[in-house]
Amino acid sequence: MIAITPTETGGQFWVRVSMDGHKMRRHGPFADADEAEVTAVRLAAVCRVMNTDVHMQAAAGRKR
Repeated sequence: MIAITPTETGGQFWVRVSMDGHKMRRHGPFADADEAEVTAVRLAAVCRVMNTDVHMQAAAGRKR
């Protein structure tokens, strides 16, 4: 399973990607939380097209 999580660290916005609990990559930084969220959604869509089980999490403090 691939987990995709938009996060904020030190005032910068990132998208973390992990596979089976192992951190694979961190994308960013992005200008704001919305841009990180859009990137996370796009990454999830690509993974789903490749028939991969994807778990997408909302950034802390954000509602979907």
